[in-house]
Amino acid sequence: MTGVVRAVRAEAIRIGGRRGASAALLALAIVAPAVVTLAVAALSEHVARLASSAQVTAVATTNAAYWVLSLTPVACCAVTTYAAAGSARREWDRFLVPNPAVGAAARWLVFGGFAAAATSGLTAIALAALPLVFPRVYGDVRLVSGAGARMVVVGGVTAFLLCGAAIGVALLLRHPVAALVAVVGWAEIIEPGIALVPGAANAPRYMTFLNAVYASGQELIFAPPWSPDGAIAYLAALCTAAFALGLLASAAEGPRRRASRRHGDGQPGHVDLGDGEVRAEVGRPRRGAGAALGDQ
Repeated sequence: MTGVVRAVRAEAIRIGGRRGASAALLALAIVAPAVVTLAVAALSEHVARLASSAQVTAVATTNAAYWVLSLTPVACCAVTTYAAAGSARREWDRFLVPNPAVGAAARWLVFGGFAAAATSGLTAIALAALPLVFPRVYGDVRLVSGAGARMVVVGGVTAFLLCGAAIGVALLLRHPVAALVAVVGWAEIIEPGIALVPGAANAPRYMTFLNAVYASGQELIFAPPWSPDGAIAYLAALCTAAFALGLLASAAEGPRRRASRRHGDGQPGHVDLGDGEVRAEVGRPRRGAGAALGDQ
């Protein structure tokens, strides 16, 4: 347990550093969904105020936070998988946390905790503010209700689970850009477009991110074949399986890397820092000034 706590503390410090992921998390996971939600709400309210034949249906609580519930977890997963894949390639990270399971669990707790807080917090703010600012369209939305409470709580839970799957993908691919493209491409291209594939009309109901949104109580066109509670169990099983597969791949990679170094893949006394180019000399005693003078 002490190792996990230490790894969590180190991961949190890494995120908050100048070169950490805090800026990307804030921009992608908080600012972007908030801007999209406000823009859609403002446009709907403007159309509702127009004295024309255009009619805008009032929004219910179960349809008021779609953009937050769909964009914030994807953004958090994108940053999570990029950071996890980069860490998996760095020898220095493996030196600091020798056990890959501990490092991955710490990363899940930190990034998943942020994703849960961001998703739940933004959802609560949206459900509380939208009916006040845009009463014509969002006047029936209620934060203090069964549907509102479910969206806030379950939205955070599913965002946390999705980050575990993102780490699993990162450990499987072990390349930051490839992992980022895989996660974002799956969420924004594969899941929305798979229904267009012949014979795959029902496939969207089993998609990962769609089940995460559905579990919160959000209204969807493609409803999974189970209840929202069943969607939580389904999502937990998928994300845990992806995380476990990533750990197995990481455990299998360790012996291969050590064997390659023993057979001359790397220079003695050098450590691969993960960028494919830079290597740092470690473990080799430096010669002092007296030894240098003695050679002259």
